[in-house]
Amino acid sequence: MRILLVDDDKSLMTLLRAKLVSQQYVVDVASDGKEGWELTEALNYDLIVLEVMLPKLDGISFCRRLREKNSQSLVLLLTAKETLNDKIMGLDAGADDYLIKPMPMPELVARIKALLRRRIATVSSVLEWGALRLNVDNCKVTYENQPLNLTAKEYALLELFLRNPQQIFSQGAILTQLWSFEVDPPGGETVRAHIKRLRQKLKTVGAEDLVETVYGLGYRLNHIVKEFKPGRRVNSGEQQDFLNVQNTQGEEHLVNAGCEDTTQVLSCALGMEQGTDFLLKKSALTRILMIDRNQAFIDRFVTEAGTKDIQTAIALTLSAAQESIQRVRPDGVIIDLSQFDQTEGLKLLEDLGQVSRSSIPVLVLTDPYQSLDRVAIARRKGRGFLQKPIAAERVLAAMIQELKPLNPNESKIMVVDDDRMVLRLLHVTLEPWGLQVTTLDNPLNFWEQLEAVKPDLLILDVNLPEIDGIELCQTLRNDSQWAWLPILFLTGQQDFESIQKIFAAGADDYVSKPIIAPELMTRILNRLERTRLLRRQVEVDALTNLPNRSRANQDLNKFLQIAKHSQQPVCLAVLAIDHLVHINRQHGYRVGDQMLRQLALTLQQELRHADIVARWEGAEFVVGIYGATRQDGSKWLLEILNLLPPVPIPASNQTSVQITFSAGVAQYPDDGTTVQALYQAAEAILEQTKLEEHHQSKKLC
Repeated sequence: MRILLVDDDKSLMTLLRAKLVSQQYVVDVASDGKEGWELTEALNYDLIVLEVMLPKLDGISFCRRLREKNSQSLVLLLTAKETLNDKIMGLDAGADDYLIKPMPMPELVARIKALLRRRIATVSSVLEWGALRLNVDNCKVTYENQPLNLTAKEYALLELFLRNPQQIFSQGAILTQLWSFEVDPPGGETVRAHIKRLRQKLKTVGAEDLVETVYGLGYRLNHIVKEFKPGRRVNSGEQQDFLNVQNTQGEEHLVNAGCEDTTQVLSCALGMEQGTDFLLKKSALTRILMIDRNQAFIDRFVTEAGTKDIQTAIALTLSAAQESIQRVRPDGVIIDLSQFDQTEGLKLLEDLGQVSRSSIPVLVLTDPYQSLDRVAIARRKGRGFLQKPIAAERVLAAMIQELKPLNPNESKIMVVDDDRMVLRLLHVTLEPWGLQVTTLDNPLNFWEQLEAVKPDLLILDVNLPEIDGIELCQTLRNDSQWAWLPILFLTGQQDFESIQKIFAAGADDYVSKPIIAPELMTRILNRLERTRLLRRQVEVDALTNLPNRSRANQDLNKFLQIAKHSQQPVCLAVLAIDHLVHINRQHGYRVGDQMLRQLALTLQQELRHADIVARWEGAEFVVGIYGATRQDGSKWLLEILNLLPPVPIPASNQTSVQITFSAGVAQYPDDGTTVQALYQAAEAILEQTKLEEHHQSKKLC
């Protein structure tokens, strides 16, 4: 529970805060009424301890304001005034209790705890979820009468879930609820670490799945654990509700039955005997499907994936894999084709590509003595080949790298405000959405920070020390380098004249204080999406709808970074349509443009979603194929060349013209380690090919 202490008696507040924190409460402290009021606008408090005689805003007025805005926070007034009229005035203002200074510390703490018990509106001070019991009076936690020794943050985390059993808490919401404003704000990794440790301690007493992850949303209590006791077999009438994916706001997540080990999980859920060919690990943020029969390797991989909060589904047969894919779409697939029929394996990869419009990365484990059609696998969305023997840790690291490019790029937000509390609130609100947030409380460092961060969106306060926010906005709009930058203002002024000044200065939008998080996020995301669309117009070739050279350079550099980390090859090919200048002169640019569009379309259709296809300049295209060697790329391009259809020629005796192209192919890292070096190597091969095979219509190197 969260408590706010508002008193200018620093020694009393220091002692009281230490006492409350030791009893697992989250405590914020303010030394005057104005600071305390700003905290109540930013956060919801269960209880506010309020001195009557406060500077800047007195306790009675503070309390009246709370009640006027229908705040449900409990209020305990502290004062040295002990007349009956003073007490009546405080209680009439909306206070829930009144205590005369000086008071013994034990009595003050007892009054606070009594008020909080009243808030939960129950005679019992014990919170329960299935076999789990949390006693808020003595801060003891048990599961089936077994005690759990939790740290203060683990206890607070568990209490938060138990008090709000139907609610899903995002990482940002947990940070807001459980960390004081006086503490430097941690990141999402801190929440994940505490969740992980809490789960580990619950697992030791048999409550392994009590806290579940709701994919894409956050964490909550597992309703299955409440209904089914550990070790209980699920009968056939219950198995559908138990195994099926629960749907929460359109997102799916998996749960398991608290079985003893990974080889029992799905068997337990389906009521099967051990030895079933499909196993399921517990729910987490990322789902990986592993198709393999090597039990030792599977165990090592599942253990390693568990340390990174990754869910692993194991299929021991291709039919079991098919069933798994139909039930829940995986984020990534690892398949050891050496243990299965290659034709059936290719059919599975084809089916996998039809599960979703977006590409699911597939890593293929290969035997050094096995003959594989690597191009056929790549055409069915195979993203990389890993040769056995290989450590499970390396396979997991390679898959994590494969998943990263599929995530949307994090947008960078820069926030300039002299109010550190607002900065922290925005940081905690925005970061869980995958946004990179940089805050600045000293506007004098603005230009230096702007150059360093290069944000995608700027949030400015109107009233800044040393410099006016509106003037700063006007300066940016007059700077050609930053004129495009979206600017959103924060303001407490809502009169027509102030808003008119904001937009006249060149602002894109504004948000009124106090900040309402959902409104702020909607405005930011809408603005970022509009900026992305505008940028796309600049980065995309209008004729072919392919990325242009500038954008392709960025994407290829990312490819090479991932390849370096994963120790994978990358094939870079430079393609040029043959005789395009002659065709334009003979048949007109309309035919030449159609040939460019057709080649672009065929490349997009035949290559994988994650591969890079770009129009470099004129008749020239560049293709980047991750995980492919020079030989793989040459073979694939030859197949594409033979698939190109003829382009019809209107109003001509010649009915159509066949598209042909020449290509030069280079390989990372053999021919270079930078985009420029690889391009030059491929371009040199292309030019040599044109010279040597000038009279042929189909040439490929």
